[in-house]
Amino acid sequence: MDRPADRLIASVCLAVALTTGGCALGPVSGTPSSGGVTESAGPTAASSASPAAVLLAQSQAARADGDYGRAATAIERAVRLEPNDPTLWLEYGRLQLALGNFDQALAQARRAANLAGSDAAISSEASRLIADANRERARAEAAAAREAELH
Repeated sequence: MDRPADRLIASVCLAVALTTGGCALGPVSGTPSSGGVTESAGPTAASSASPAAVLLAQSQAARADGDYGRAATAIERAVRLEPNDPTLWLEYGRLQLALGNFDQALAQARRAANLAGSDAAISSEASRLIADANRERARAEAAAAREAELH
């Protein structure tokens, strides 16, 4: 289920977030963000990534490495920080699917879809995760039924 591109993107995001942290050049005049706070200039704009975004990248990298415990710790912290971010719930659902927790994967995908609003990309990813979870659950149930017939 993991694509090499997903792992590369997660690694790059994590590297950027970790290597640029704390090097802000100062505010750019006349560019207020939400809440009237000014944004950083230049290459440090990536360092303004939220803690949840950094945790998301950590979770994705850990999941890609098969370190599901570390992935779970990171994504659970991220959803506590930003419970209304559908991308976090998608990652949580992907992790649950990788663990074979089909009902939890479906629940997380549905939550992401509900939070997506008009974001077609998130809605599409949530639909794909729902389809994947249903397909994998059907495979697991069929395998269990075949195993039961043998014994």
